[in-house]
Amino acid sequence: MQRVALVAAMSAAALVSVPSHASSVTLYGIVDVGIFTSKSKVNGVSSKTVTGMQSGGQSGSRWGLRGSEDLGNGLKANFVLESGFNANNGTQGNNGRLFGRAAWGGLSGNFGEVRLGRQQTVAVSFFGSVSPFGTGWSNAAIGKSGFRASDTPRFDNSVTYFSPKFSGFQLAAGYSFNTRGNSDASDLSTKAFSVAGRYANGPIYVALTYDQLDPASTDPNANGRKPKAIQLGGSYDFKVVKVHAGWSQQRGGWIKSAEGAASNPNNNLGSSAYFNGKVNAYLLGATVPVGPGKLLAAFQFVKPTDSSTFANSDDVQVYSIGYSYPLSKRTDLYALATVTEGNLYTFARDSRSHQIGVGMRHRF
Repeated sequence: MQRVALVAAMSAAALVSVPSHASSVTLYGIVDVGIFTSKSKVNGVSSKTVTGMQSGGQSGSRWGLRGSEDLGNGLKANFVLESGFNANNGTQGNNGRLFGRAAWGGLSGNFGEVRLGRQQTVAVSFFGSVSPFGTGWSNAAIGKSGFRASDTPRFDNSVTYFSPKFSGFQLAAGYSFNTRGNSDASDLSTKAFSVAGRYANGPIYVALTYDQLDPASTDPNANGRKPKAIQLGGSYDFKVVKVHAGWSQQRGGWIKSAEGAASNPNNNLGSSAYFNGKVNAYLLGATVPVGPGKLLAAFQFVKPTDSSTFANSDDVQVYSIGYSYPLSKRTDLYALATVTEGNLYTFARDSRSHQIGVGMRHRF
């Protein structure tokens, strides 16, 4: 019986890893786990220090399947199914969704690529690399501050298009019929629209993105507000140092999706999703090769403009430094320290937090 089970397992592995005719399926993933300590103070009230194991300190732990079939004449059918998990305790990530990180199928060819299903916005795809820390590295991630449109929002029911690259230029656009759940009546659906462009040529990288949400008319917190975000930034690689800079402005609220259990009866974004006026964010950063690894550093400044939403508000400054040391092509050690002066959710005065951690990431 054990021999039969072994033969069956080996056959399944062969089907996953070896191309068959003109199609192929690849199993991939990341296991990232570390030890972190953190403490915060809000409105002068300090919390207890929390120290323990954390999953996804540098990159979210995940496993996935990606596949492609050559249909001829340059046309391909593609899919990605990606599942997030917590390496420290083995639980499912993304609110218990099996493929909460991505679940889409599409076609690619000389016209570009079209994807249909659950996926991150095109703004995240184009803008995340503007920061030295990208969309990972825990509290140092670009989306954890004022660049909230880059906080990896993933929308259900999405159609996205990526154009071919022309002399370094590429355009993309996406639309979600309902950011969470299945197809539903218009008044119960939160719709989303995203467009992005980028230029990548040699040491130069520049990205410009725009996002907008159209909340469900039954959302009691919207009050006619439609969250919007524009992001502009880029980087230049001088070899000895790569410099990064970015700017973002969000109006009316944060770009996000209603999440939670599938049994949740509404598609509301929540009261914290909306604000009056606008929030501006600025980023400066650097990536420096140090030995076989790289040193990362970034400063972000976030400023709200409307005190009616953020009463007694204050600016926020985020200071981050990290180092990644490769043990091999697939495994690296990392260290991270982030200090946040202010509160990125309420902008309350006399608020502060810090986070320090070390960990290991393995990619397969």
